[in-house]
Amino acid sequence: MKRRLFLPLIGVALLGGWLAQAQPTPRPNLFITASASTPQSRTPYTISVEVTVENRGQADSTAGNLELVLKPSGSSANKPKSDVPTMWDPFSQAEPLPALKPGEKKVVNFGTPYAANSAFRNRTGSFKANNIDPTGGDTTVTMTVTVR
Repeated sequence: MKRRLFLPLIGVALLGGWLAQAQPTPRPNLFITASASTPQSRTPYTISVEVTVENRGQADSTAGNLELVLKPSGSSANKPKSDVPTMWDPFSQAEPLPALKPGEKKVVNFGTPYAANSAFRNRTGSFKANNIDPTGGDTTVTMTVTVR
């Protein structure tokens, strides 16, 4: 009889310990998306980036800075040697990001120095710009967004 009570008692103790650990403290969880578009309908098509930050967590986030880094890719043979910044160098911008409550979204728009041959909307990850290479060829620019 004692053995029958011992095993269920151990099982309940283990289950109780697991449930206590499975209940973490509420935390913010920021979900960030960035998309590049050409907002106007006439040439040259200037490119802007829209960044959406959503708090998908269970607690308020802290205020910080939203940093967008745009980095043109290409071979080192295409990049000019220069002591001053050129269009081939990474371009960085930062905007303040207020604290977000759970479920709250914030949209931040960034202007860029890049232009495109044709209009496009909502490109994620990277886009092609035509005003980086002096020949006017398309150069891929990758987008990275972080909250600091």
